[in-house]
This record gives sequence, C-alpha cells and structure tokens, in this order.
Amino acid sequence: MAIIINNKFVLDSIPKQIGFKFPLNGNAVFNATTDVRDQLNANIINFLRTEKSERVFNTRFGAGLRQYVFEAITDQNFESLKNYLKSSINRNFPNLQVLKIDLFKSNTQDNSIMIELFYNIMNFGNNSVKVILQ
Repeated sequence: MAIIINNKFVLDSIPKQIGFKFPLNGNAVFNATTDVRDQLNANIINFLRTEKSERVFNTRFGAGLRQYVFEAITDQNFESLKNYLKSSINRNFPNLQVLKIDLFKSNTQDNSIMIELFYNIMNFGNNSVKVILQ
C-alpha cells in the first residue's frame, strides 16, 4: 500500500530562483522567488493585472478587469466581479481551488477596490493573496 509521507513541491527542495516577485523594485530590477507558493502568488497578481489578448501566444491569459473600471462600485457589481474572477482563475489555474474572494472598497481612495483571494493549492494547503486595483 502506498503512503504519502509529505506533500512537497519538488522545486522547493532545490535552492534556486524560479521567478520574480511583485512589485518590481529590487536591487537588480526585481526580487526573485525561491518557492512555488510565492511564485503562484506572483502569477495570480500578474494574471489579475493582465488584460485578455495582451499576452503574446497566450491570448486567453488575463483577468480582463478593465471592463469593470468605469462601473459603479455596488454590491451587485461586486457579486458579478466575484463570479467572473472565480471562473477565470479556475480556468487558468487548474491546480488552484478558489475558496473565497473578498472585495473591499478602498478606505484611502474612492475609485479603487481591494481584492483578497483565498485559495487552496491542490494537495498542499491554503494560501491567500491581496491585490489593490485602482
């Protein structure tokens, strides 16, 4: 009988840089990510900030949030945006299970919202990422 001893990303056991973090403000242009969880967070931030058809050779990548830019910030629009984000993320990140999406109106600026995404990496546990979009 097979027994799972420890769920671990293979890349996490090898000390090397696998991507870059946001924001791009490191000493050498950007700070590198060294584990898969941090890289998945960076990938989700990149996905949310990318428009559909913006990425060459992968035109389906991107959340396409610009269509919501000039919409009024209402509860109905929040629900619509939550459903749209959940389906987009599930389609583009099959190894993630979206647990909850919270949308908040920014306290500091009238025309911005904060997206807080809670997700489960299949077989590896829960994680979350926060993004402020203006």
